[in-house]
Amino acid sequence: METTPRQTTGQTNTHLARIVVALVLIAVIAAVAIDNSDDTRIGFVFGDVSAPLFVVLILAAIVGALIGWLLLHRPRRHHD
Repeated sequence: METTPRQTTGQTNTHLARIVVALVLIAVIAAVAIDNSDDTRIGFVFGDVSAPLFVVLILAAIVGALIGWLLLHRPRRHHD
């Protein structure tokens, strides 16, 4: 069986701080989204649609989080 090294207190505190910040940001995004339920026009290159603003805000937050995750987990370049 493989054992994993214990995390140091600094690593644990950093991990906990990141979780707390993420939860606070999610709560802020949810509060702003809930408060903005009016319809808004969204323009695309080939037309436009109308949707509730909270849907646009939540989709933008999800896309931003996905871009951030992809940038953090991009393949490393190895130089010979």
